Amino acid sequence: MRVLICGATGNIGRLSIDKALKAGHEVTAFALSPKKLDDRDNLYKARGNVMDEKNVTTAVKGQKVGND
Repeated sequence: MRVLICGATGNIGRLSIDKALKAGHEVTAFALSPKKLDDRDNLYKARGNVMDEKNVTTAVKGQKVGND
């Protein structure tokens, strides 16, 4: 599954990234400064502001939606 984690450079965001990667998911880390994150396998970085609809729409493309 590919998931989007908003606020990825914060404490909870970093913990969520670790947990999702350990569970075998591909992760898109969405943050104002994603360069703060280390490069890791299956981790993709997206720069943007969660308060900007265009940024969020772009980041959501390609993510897993629903339970199928």
